[in-house]
Amino acid sequence: MKSYDLVIVGCGIVGSAAAFYASRKNKKVLIIEKNFCGFNSSGNAQGGLAPYIYDNAEMIKFHTEAMSLHSELRNELQNFSPTDPFYVKKPYVRVAVNEDEANNFKEFLSISSKEDCFWYGENEIKKVESKLINAMYGGIFTENYFEVDSFNLTNSLKDAAINMGSKLINFDFRKENLITHKVNGHIRFEGVSLDKEKIHAENIIISSGPWTKEMLDNLMTVNVMPLKGQILRASSKEDLNISVSWGKDYVTKKQDGLLWLGTTEEDVGFDDSPTSDGKKMILDAFKSMFSGFSDLHVEKQTACLRPSSPENVPIIRESESIKGLYVSTGAGRNGIKLGPVLGKRVVDLINTN
Repeated sequence: MKSYDLVIVGCGIVGSAAAFYASRKNKKVLIIEKNFCGFNSSGNAQGGLAPYIYDNAEMIKFHTEAMSLHSELRNELQNFSPTDPFYVKKPYVRVAVNEDEANNFKEFLSISSKEDCFWYGENEIKKVESKLINAMYGGIFTENYFEVDSFNLTNSLKDAAINMGSKLINFDFRKENLITHKVNGHIRFEGVSLDKEKIHAENIIISSGPWTKEMLDNLMTVNVMPLKGQILRASSKEDLNISVSWGKDYVTKKQDGLLWLGTTEEDVGFDDSPTSDGKKMILDAFKSMFSGFSDLHVEKQTACLRPSSPENVPIIRESESIKGLYVSTGAGRNGIKLGPVLGKRVVDLINTN
């Protein structure tokens, strides 16, 4: 029987990061993925690492740690993987959509230690991007903003883990594939059964995004749900050298030379189909903020399912009923930014238990 220190179910950003950090600790890791690495939201996300500008103390810790890990990955990941995650630095502005939001942003800046974020009024914002026509309430500006290629980052972490000895297999994993046994009256994870092959393992991480809840139904309570987000990729001869976000929407120019416009927030279960309503919603939001771009042409429309959790606080914990069974999910719209944190933290939790 094959034996591993750790099995990871799901090869999105969290699972890939967990495999990477566990491999760096010389753990023997098996990754199980139904489709391919970065199949859903981890491979289709915009990949922005925007500053966190709210006052949730727990989330501030997540985001601070996230930026520290991304700084390390930006400098070191190339030593482990040939896949380039394309960290790109550019100016960024978060436009306030009303007076209350502007006041909240200003208050945050007054008590924040973010020395690289500044308050810009409407005129200052328009000097940075003259095509912005709806910035009357001002916004937060920084030049220390990064974007990544979400698919490449996810696969770079996976490739790095494999280069350090991890294994990846394709399999449609279900809760019925878990092998457990009782020890002193307690249930303990023992391994997985894959078709006719049984594999022993010390621990397992379920990092299957919004599918985690149904995968562990009746075994473990995981309060996570799918939140559909649609993105448009559009061509235009007009340039955009700054990333802009407002409300739930954003626009940025990516490495493929296209403008990425997003996004929707739809509670529609596991329906990940792009829709004409979603396309219209995104285009209307964009046109309300920008002049020009008369030649804008949508080249591609995608939709993915983000793992959303209550108050957007990620879920990282061990099962109450099955020792050795862990989950890590629930980063919502911040999946790419927080993915490395979720992967590292769950690996660290296993090592301390």
